[in-house]
Formats: sequence, structure tokens, C-alpha cells
Amino acid sequence: MTPASQLRVLRRLTSIELVGSLMYRTQFAVYMVSTVVSIMVGLFIWLRVGESGGDLPVDREFIVTYYLMLAVVRTLVSTWHSEFLAQVIRKGELNAWLARPGSYILNLLANNFSEKIVKMSTILPMLGVIWWFYRDQFALPTEISRWLLFIPALVGAFVLEFCLTTTIGSLGFWMDENSGIARSRHVIAMALSGELVPLALYPAWATTFLDIQVFRFTMSFPLEVLLTDLSSQQLVAGFVLQFAWLVAIVMVCRFTWQRGLHAYSGIGA
Repeated sequence: MTPASQLRVLRRLTSIELVGSLMYRTQFAVYMVSTVVSIMVGLFIWLRVGESGGDLPVDREFIVTYYLMLAVVRTLVSTWHSEFLAQVIRKGELNAWLARPGSYILNLLANNFSEKIVKMSTILPMLGVIWWFYRDQFALPTEISRWLLFIPALVGAFVLEFCLTTTIGSLGFWMDENSGIARSRHVIAMALSGELVPLALYPAWATTFLDIQVFRFTMSFPLEVLLTDLSSQQLVAGFVLQFAWLVAIVMVCRFTWQRGLHAYSGIGA
């Protein structure tokens, strides 16, 4: 299929998936409440640490803005299909897609996009309420250059996250159960992506490792580009590292998926 044909298929699949997602909007609302609560717990903890005289390398304004924007970035870049994909492979449900012109990856993307639309429409009003109480400490940059750099960093973060999740899901071609790997990866990512704790709050001795490891570029890096005063050298180094990780992870994802399809033997085949 040509790229134009794939985009048309993706658009149609997204429309279909969106209808299905809207049927479960109450469940999504409950999930997004839990997401907001978990992020706000981190916000309240670090605000309390600062109020108690803790020597933090960032100010109150950064903490408030970071955590509110973290909720948005997390919703936009997160993926969740690794266990679902493995289940589709194990049950032989992938068979139907082997006879279709479009890849099943397009269906995964369509599901992700449709659920993001529903989740964003749910989480933004919740964040608006929290913003009202902290509006004096919430400060987004006004420089257009930061937003122009934030967008490609965000897109790169999503592609990285999607390919990492797809790679783990593709292990279902060879493994009966991949949930342990998926959950372990999630826990590690929470600690190293800036979701659990902003990377700026880690001790100085961990800085070098944190700056180069892959999970930084799935969530923290877009926020750093938007909210911190990175030098030109730091920006270039960051985007070069993100691109390097993108190339590496996309190649691993593509290799794993294609090898898996060659080895695949669906139920009834």
C-alpha cells in the first residue's frame, strides 16, 4: 500500500474505533480520574516538601506547571496495547488481518488515536479545575520557539512509546504470556521517564544516566523542551539522542514484527 492509501485506511479505522470508544466513555472517565489523582499526589507531595524547607533544584511554579502538563503529555503519548496484541496473536485473531491490504499495526494506531480523543476530552475539564486553584503558580512559556520544538519532541515520544509497546506485544509470537515483561517495563518507565518523579529532582550523580536512557525521551524530554531553559547545545544533544533511540527502536520493532509474522501459525491455519 502507498502511504496515501495507508493514511486513508487509518482515517477510516480511527472513525470506526472512535464510535466504539464512545460506548465506553464512562469507563474512560473513571480511568482518567485515577490518572489525574495519581499525578496530583506527586504534585502535592513535592509542594509539601518545598513548603517544609526542602532544598529543591526547582521552584513551586515549575512543579505545578510540570505536573499539570505531565497529565496532558502522558495522555498524548501513552500506549497500552502490548498485552492486547499478544492476546490477539495467541487466539489466532490476527488471521483475518493477514488477508487484508492494511497491516494490523494500522488498527492499533487507530484504536490509540480514538481513545486519545475520548481521554483528552475527559481529562482537560478535570485539569481545568485543578488549574483554577493553582493558576497563580501555573506558567507556560510564551516563546513560540519552545512550542515549535515541543511538537516534534512530543511526536518522537509517542513513536518511541508505540514501538516499544508493539515490540513487547510482538513477543506473543513466541511466548504464551508477556504480561510480566509488560508490567515490569511499565514500572521501570514510570521511574525513569519523569512520570513518577521529575528527572530534575533526581540526585546529581544519576544525571548522566538519566540524560541518555531511552525512557527520558518517551515523556520527560518534551516537558524539558517546553518548560526548562535548555541551551542550544542541550537541545541539539537531546534531539540527536531521541532520534538515535527512535531509529534503534523502530528497527527492533520492525524486525520483531516481521519475523513474528513469518513464524506465525494462527489457529485453524
